[in-house]
Amino acid sequence: MSLSFRMRLAAGAAVATLMPAAVSAQAIIKVNDSINVRLGFLAQMQADFNQNVRQDSSYAQSLFLRRLRILVGGQVGSHMTFFLETDSPNLGRTTAGLPKNLQNPVFMQDAYVEVKPGTSNAFLLDLGLQLIPLCRNCLESAASLLPIDYSSYSFLQGGASLTNTSVGRDVGIQAKGYLFENRLEYRAGVFSGARQTTGTVVTSSNSFRVAGRLQAQLLEAEAPTYSYAGTYFGRRKILALGIGGDAQSRYRAFAADAFLSYPFGTNGMTAQANFIHYNGDTFFPATATVAGLPKQNTFEVEAGYHFNDYKLTPFVKFETRNVDDAFNNNAANLDEHRFQVGGTYYLAGHNLNFKGAYTRGTLNRLIVAGVEPPAYTQNGFTFQVQGFYY
Repeated sequence: MSLSFRMRLAAGAAVATLMPAAVSAQAIIKVNDSINVRLGFLAQMQADFNQNVRQDSSYAQSLFLRRLRILVGGQVGSHMTFFLETDSPNLGRTTAGLPKNLQNPVFMQDAYVEVKPGTSNAFLLDLGLQLIPLCRNCLESAASLLPIDYSSYSFLQGGASLTNTSVGRDVGIQAKGYLFENRLEYRAGVFSGARQTTGTVVTSSNSFRVAGRLQAQLLEAEAPTYSYAGTYFGRRKILALGIGGDAQSRYRAFAADAFLSYPFGTNGMTAQANFIHYNGDTFFPATATVAGLPKQNTFEVEAGYHFNDYKLTPFVKFETRNVDDAFNNNAANLDEHRFQVGGTYYLAGHNLNFKGAYTRGTLNRLIVAGVEPPAYTQNGFTFQVQGFYY
């Protein structure tokens, strides 16, 4: 490493450290016009009060860090960019039967390189640990979600006994591109997927996982991006329609979604809907003793109205899960309906905001001896403070 390069790197680091607190600025270490490194973080402090309806009507209380992430991205020449993101989720959260955990491991959430062979965005190649292209909600940034958190059903296929992925991520190679002035986006990739075993031996019959997605922009075009925005505060006219699929061996998932952002004077609205059909079939079989991934339909819709002059956004979210009746013999595979209503105060947009929400869930019970008892009704309150910079 030359002395000149070391001096420029040290100067860049000093500038990034001393940079003013304006949220529009970027912490960038710049080597030259085509090589730079960008730094950021995401921290979400959360308080949960959830009713424990399976035992009594009391509220379990938990104060924890929902997400704690370090983000590093950059450009190396005119044909390659990279993105790395760590996470230590639910740090300090208390779960049933377990003590508070302050030793959550820090793991790699995203780690990929994007290659741009030509001069346009018509064909890009992403290699590494990355989001699976299934649905809009599956591909949104956690820092810009409209309600509190993702849909409960956007990552059902990612459990340790299923595709064993990290919150919708998997290792693979994905081609993507933006055509017709960014009006049409495609993503298609081959991923590792489940590596199932026979006894203790990984079998040679494991096929790769394939996933793909198409999205059309009918109003303004969104800029090419890795993860979508959950809201533009109603300041842009966007109507995006998408379809996606995910498959490995006998497992299948299909999705359809729509996203709307529309201004009304200085105010505006955001609305989104996501439908996903899952079927683990014999690859992820569901039985009375194994949850697996039963055949089911899931639906989520969310909407918010932005009073931008007051930095306030009330929002609602409804989501439902309907499991095929053939799999209702397992307590983990029952129909659910959830409703959330809340609001966000955007002190500094996505960089600093405060959320609060009430959630009511209706969770079906097991059918015992042919008699179906009433469903559980669970109430919960969540409060979140977000700090974000990237």
